[in-house]
Amino acid sequence: MQLEPFARGGAPIDESTESPLEVYLKADERLCHLLWNTQTGVERHGEQRRPVHPGEGGTAYMGLTDRRIFVLVADPVGHDHDFVTSYRYANIDGVTVAATGRTVLFEFETGHGQRWSFTAAESDAEPVRAFLSLVCREAATADRALLRSHCVALSDHLAAGEWAAFDERATAALELLDQRNSEIAGQRRSATDGPAGLSADLHCLVRDRYVLAGREHLASARPRLDAGDLELSYRRARTAYDNFERAFERAERVGVASKTAMVGLTMADDIADTSLGRLLATGRKHHAAASDSDTLDERIAALETAFDIYGTAEALITGDETLSDSASARTKDASAAVTESLLQSRLDAAVKHRQAADWERTVRGDEAAREPAETARGHLERALELATSYSPGDPAEIRARLDALRSAFDTTGAARDA
Repeated sequence: MQLEPFARGGAPIDESTESPLEVYLKADERLCHLLWNTQTGVERHGEQRRPVHPGEGGTAYMGLTDRRIFVLVADPVGHDHDFVTSYRYANIDGVTVAATGRTVLFEFETGHGQRWSFTAAESDAEPVRAFLSLVCREAATADRALLRSHCVALSDHLAAGEWAAFDERATAALELLDQRNSEIAGQRRSATDGPAGLSADLHCLVRDRYVLAGREHLASARPRLDAGDLELSYRRARTAYDNFERAFERAERVGVASKTAMVGLTMADDIADTSLGRLLATGRKHHAAASDSDTLDERIAALETAFDIYGTAEALITGDETLSDSASARTKDASAAVTESLLQSRLDAAVKHRQAADWERTVRGDEAAREPAETARGHLERALELATSYSPGDPAEIRARLDALRSAFDTTGAARDA
């Protein structure tokens, strides 16, 4: 698009002429037309008219660059600083030019329904009218063409499951789409205003990206559940849930269909709940088996297995806001009960093997006492680890017993600090 050098009153002048808008322009942006007035200023129309008048000795300007409309009111009445705002041409839905005696009234409306008016000399009318008609039409056409190319590329990435490439392209497309929103501070579309055309296509593609990613993780979670790999099935289901949640939130936010995302949320939540439920049931099974064990060693083995399972469950639910507080509390209570039982069983075993070491040393000598003493040391070290990391437990008392054992039997290892 060929544009003339910037002009006052529609007559081109030397590009080197200073303009009060120069300080606001980008390095590669060119001013094409400059209009001004010293009394009426600029007016924004809405529920209430909001005029911004220049103060004594001040001036109001409307500058038309190769990219956007600028409005500047220097030293405005009732403002501490200059009043400045701008809008890209692609964000202008309509422009009217009306002669009013010796002046011309320029009005433009943004894509959000905000209307501005500016009065200038009559000689400005025709060149500015022609310029605005051209740039607004071409800017809107260029934006639509670019957005269409983004949507075509996104559709290809979606079909191929190329999530990284999709995300990179979607970021650029959404930034283009959001420019119109970001240009109007404080303006927001109504929640009931749904997108249309290419805008709707883009939002649906982004929604579908997360729906398809969610389905991939869901398809992976189900076999893991059936195979008994409960930790991995839970993690895959939660990842699926996160994707479906992003799809649902985007669909709801922009007003496109959200049913597929909602169905995915329900399915992912069901697999995650089932995985966690089976994991906790396995923990309870081993905890119960510990109570029915014939020997102390069997009891400890069952409790260690239950302890690991509940530790995994607690790690999975940490930060999971989809679980109820009562479910989280029940899991933590069950884990605490297993930990307490395991700690006590380790202490009981330590006592048993310490007594055996004392007996062996009395009857058969120090060499015979070494093995039960080392076994007692192992139980005390594990008990100290549990008491230090979890409650209840008395690390100081266990450390004292461990040091006494080491001193009495010269066992390897020493009590660790809490």
